[in-house]
Amino acid sequence: MQTIEDRKMRPRIIPLVLLIFTTGCGSVKTDIENTAIDKSAYSEISIEVTDESEEESVANTDDTEESLQHEKCISEYDSYDELLEDIKNLLDIYENADNNTEKSLFYDKAFQYEWFLAIAPAITDNSDNFGYQQVDIDGDGIDELLLGVNAPKDNSYEAGIISMFTIRDGKVESVFECGYRENFELYEDGIILDEFGMPNSTYSLKCYKYSAGGTEFIEGVEWEPVFEEHRCQYYYIDSSLQEREISEEEGREFYEELLHRYNKPKFQLHLFKEKQ
Repeated sequence: MQTIEDRKMRPRIIPLVLLIFTTGCGSVKTDIENTAIDKSAYSEISIEVTDESEEESVANTDDTEESLQHEKCISEYDSYDELLEDIKNLLDIYENADNNTEKSLFYDKAFQYEWFLAIAPAITDNSDNFGYQQVDIDGDGIDELLLGVNAPKDNSYEAGIISMFTIRDGKVESVFECGYRENFELYEDGIILDEFGMPNSTYSLKCYKYSAGGTEFIEGVEWEPVFEEHRCQYYYIDSSLQEREISEEEGREFYEELLHRYNKPKFQLHLFKEKQ
């Protein structure tokens, strides 16, 4: 069984270098809070064109660029088909890149999409297994859109979900996006576990119920270091968001119980490469 420390140190889906990002169009308002990221430090990724051959390679990029012209918020999408098409176009740019200059174009285009924060590493690091699935998570007749990575072939119906979207009032909305400090896991019956960790600061595991396009907080546990006493103080959070102090033993036990209370859904994502 994993301990709290094991999970705090486990690799996240999102490398740190790909999290220095900004929304451009403003933060998407979701029921689960998203973290604003500054993209100013991302300038190191841009690669200056220094010779004619590289200039020609940029000039001859695929026509897929033409559909990626401006900063685009998730709320500008009216359907999943349009969103999936833009993702496919970004995949094409990356797959057709032959050198660093052309790969920098992929990141330049990625900057134009505030919803692209979580999925860019899946394209650059695991594009063969990167996929999507439309499924009605809460039974309200409206499909949610899941983006993520299929597990290895010997466990192909275990998919890691990176982002989840829904449609409300005719517009696509973000439900959650995994991040370097924050990781979401989708379970059966619309249960979402949100695990957050900041070294030498706050750690938490929170449980939400997804229903009717929104999320309702159920309960959670949070802890923070008490440096002068060389220990952590644990808190239980109830459905009304009220905190009460609990012992370290109680906190650890509740963390493990909440982590293993729910079952993972079994499904396989459709690979984007199958669409190309």
